[in-house]
Amino acid sequence: MSNSSSIITANSYLIPPQNRYQYTDIKQVTRWINEKFAQFEKAHGDQYLLIRDVSSIQLAALDYRSKIVRDLPSLRATYFEASSDLIVKLAGVPHERLSRLIYSMIENKSQALGIDQMLSASGAGRRKMESSISKEPDESWVPIGRAGNDYPSLVVEIGVSETENRLKTDAKIWLETSHGLTRIVILVLVEEDEKKIHIQRWQLAPTQPNIITRSISARMPDPVHRAQCMQKLTLHYIAQGNIQVTGAPLIIPVALIFDALPPLPSTVNVNTEFSYNEQQLAKMATSFFGFFGP
Repeated sequence: MSNSSSIITANSYLIPPQNRYQYTDIKQVTRWINEKFAQFEKAHGDQYLLIRDVSSIQLAALDYRSKIVRDLPSLRATYFEASSDLIVKLAGVPHERLSRLIYSMIENKSQALGIDQMLSASGAGRRKMESSISKEPDESWVPIGRAGNDYPSLVVEIGVSETENRLKTDAKIWLETSHGLTRIVILVLVEEDEKKIHIQRWQLAPTQPNIITRSISARMPDPVHRAQCMQKLTLHYIAQGNIQVTGAPLIIPVALIFDALPPLPSTVNVNTEFSYNEQQLAKMATSFFGFFGP
């Protein structure tokens, strides 16, 4: 399988000028991030920020402020070491709640199939990708046989609906710069005002290069595998007990989660799927939107 990664940089996120910042010192960048977070929470502003000229030492200082001192909001970092660019995805309370709901759905299904001991949840742990990129997901799972800090095979990325194209860039980084080890990315986009949740399942899929040749007998090159959306669903919370679900069931193939299938319970085989039907997805939407009131 040819898995040549496309060129992905911080510029791929297309961050507008008002959400870019030139790193000067830790106090000023902390103040700027907090101001942007306040705008994001108040008016559903842009969730993604770009900070230029961030060294690895300065990134460690930001980590310390965020995770130890806690004077920064919850965030997910994507760091491009070669260009010293840092992409920050802001994560408020709704974001974290939805992340935990999806975590519970996957963990519960794993336990129901009896394979929970073969799949380790690794949360938002940062991974070093190809091309000197470091990335944090919202949720992730590492299969048995890999080190705990290795690439996850299953990743969840969450964002507001206005950031769909940036979430797609997140999916491409995971799928195309992980040596083929991240195989499924679930993107979740929220429209809070419309009370809709959009879910997309992304995987690597073959794309045939466009080759022009005079010889009909010339051997065609192997297809290149690129990140592609394989499934789309929408959950529309209209009222308590009235949720419209389109595109169900959500399917996550178990075989793609593991490098080689371990000994499985008799009820599980290579064709087994994590399948979430309309009722299960409606319950998740109710738990999410119901938490914040009518």
